[in-house]
Amino acid sequence: MTDQVRVADRALGAIDRVSKLPLYHQLYMVLRNNITVGTWRPGDMIPPESELVAHYRVSRTTVRQVLDLLVKEGLIVRQRGRGSFVAHPTVEQGLTRIISFTEDMRRRGLRPGTQVLAGEVIPAPADIAAQLQTAPGEELAMLRRLRLADDEPMSIEEAYLVHRYCPGVLA
Repeated sequence: MTDQVRVADRALGAIDRVSKLPLYHQLYMVLRNNITVGTWRPGDMIPPESELVAHYRVSRTTVRQVLDLLVKEGLIVRQRGRGSFVAHPTVEQGLTRIISFTEDMRRRGLRPGTQVLAGEVIPAPADIAAQLQTAPGEELAMLRRLRLADDEPMSIEEAYLVHRYCPGVLA
């Protein structure tokens, strides 16, 4: 069996049949906890509906209700014919409040990383020169980087810096 399928062996948790909390809510909290504490990691296949029904002794309707809630919350994704998988975290950041990529990833509990794809001195194209309030053709340091979170590609950044202000940036 693959590690992906055997995620079911990792702590499923339990529900309390004498609790006043509805079974679907208890099951939701158990499955959600497995995702949020990292027992089940992004990309892991969660146990199939039939296994959840058997393990927790609840109806298929209850299991589907819980899975629907987890989908709506963005914690799992369903793939027809394949099963349900823990979703990869999404990055949502409004343009009105920009924080650094590194800081943002650390706040999310992810390990930030960078790979330099290109770095060179180029003459400033007119549109970029206007944005930087410099003359077209002035030397710019162009830096293109792949930004990573837990070694997964997240974005490509392209930065243009007026070279005379930072001559050692490409060294």
